[in-house]
Amino acid sequence: MTNALGPLEYKSQLDTPFPSQGLDRFLAPTPLVPQRFDQQLFRDKLALFITTASLPYTIAENPHFQAVLNMAQIAPSLAHVKLPSDSTIPINILRVYRGYEDRIRKLFVDIPSFSYTVDAWTSEWRVPFLGITAHWIDESWKQNSIVLGLELLEGSHTGVNMAAAFIRVLEHWNLQEKPFFLTVDNASNMKTMATELELELGSDVFDSKENRIPCIAHIINLAAQDILRDGLKAEARDSEEDILDDRGDNMIASGSAGKILQKLRKGIVTIRASPQWLKKYCDSFKEKNHVDRMIDNEYTEGESSQPVRIIESRELILDTPTRWNSTYYMIARALVVKQVYNRALCGIPELQKFELTDDEWQCLQKISELLFEFARLTPLISGESYPTINLVITAYNRLLNVLEAHIEAWNDNWPELSAAAKVGWVKLQGYYCKATGHVYAVATAMDPRLKYEWWEAENWDEYYSEAIELVNTTWDKRPGRADQLARYINAYTLDDPTSGHSNMIVLDYWRGEVNDWPQLKAMARTYLAIAA
Repeated sequence: MTNALGPLEYKSQLDTPFPSQGLDRFLAPTPLVPQRFDQQLFRDKLALFITTASLPYTIAENPHFQAVLNMAQIAPSLAHVKLPSDSTIPINILRVYRGYEDRIRKLFVDIPSFSYTVDAWTSEWRVPFLGITAHWIDESWKQNSIVLGLELLEGSHTGVNMAAAFIRVLEHWNLQEKPFFLTVDNASNMKTMATELELELGSDVFDSKENRIPCIAHIINLAAQDILRDGLKAEARDSEEDILDDRGDNMIASGSAGKILQKLRKGIVTIRASPQWLKKYCDSFKEKNHVDRMIDNEYTEGESSQPVRIIESRELILDTPTRWNSTYYMIARALVVKQVYNRALCGIPELQKFELTDDEWQCLQKISELLFEFARLTPLISGESYPTINLVITAYNRLLNVLEAHIEAWNDNWPELSAAAKVGWVKLQGYYCKATGHVYAVATAMDPRLKYEWWEAENWDEYYSEAIELVNTTWDKRPGRADQLARYINAYTLDDPTSGHSNMIVLDYWRGEVNDWPQLKAMARTYLAIAA
């Protein structure tokens, strides 16, 4: 590095500590700049920085952190990399934010319509917030999403208050005149919010009946919770303390599927509540020649010379009411480590009553099969890098078909599980009957794997004609050559979504195909961007 100072002056500058007026004063009393680079010392300093600042270990992989180090490396002098004060950094953060904000506003100008997802919650300090995320597909057919606002509500979570907060965010981004779709949960205040938005913004911007989309992931969770609560009488508890406080014999009585599930839950909590018993459980993995079969035929540590995968954690999972599909994951993990689980309980009077018999493990296996499809579809339908609204009708049908199969297959030998499956089927069917608007018809048709052929393959004769009419009506409202839609429908249909192809294939199709269908591509871009 070229420097105008002489060697002695330069060495003197190196030996001079930074003034402790900035954030560096928190790192050390006198953080001297070393006279030479030492790699181990550099790593030690980095470790000290991460530790004292309570940062995640992954900070070292953060590209922005790496950019700061690279920038400092090419600084003309040490004075240029002096750390700013803790009062200056917030000003810098705000300036960077304003820069990004201006760029995003310019980006939004060319986007014809948006899909928003909205969620409301109250912080641990009893402060109500409204979170708003925007979704869209850009001209290169890339799926995008960005958090537009985390708005403080003026008052409680009423529909009127949420609508006012939502409009404030739209106005901040100059989006109040752009048409949009709104994906929300099924709470009554969300319905009120949608009505208020239409009154304030106009039906040309937002139609509360046609453009409000019930969150399919939320509906799937509601059905799963009904199965546990109303079907099995064994819903998850709010905390481990609630389970430990319930000392009733009914918690460990054998017999019904629900009581077996409660028995497992009680055993897990009891093991986790004692360091001694938890150690016994962990030590059970170390017993000689012990090999547990993992999910998907994978194995934990053993004497096999074949590559093996140790499951991410052997820790016993406890379900909670607020974490979707956590009951399935609790059972699935228990089934993986069932031999260790029983061995850890054996010989301890306080724990032995929670051991599970082979028949009870078989029952838990059936419950996991009942909940599996819910757990599989939830992340699929919640993806952000590919279209999801086109998967809603297929997801409903998949779940309903699986539940119907369980209801019939288990009616004789597992009547309680058959009845629980029926509870979930009834819940889903109630929402499925409402999923008949033009959004679902158009999104399904714009999926090149589905089009209209899916309705035919599923023998949905009563909805086949209606779906075609809804698509045609939506298409007729758009300017363009009428034959574009017909040519698309008559073109070849890709493999269906269950064939193993990634859902990215939908974006790939519209990105690379049919450049002579501009108006149809515009309609597909609008509807496939809607969040399910």
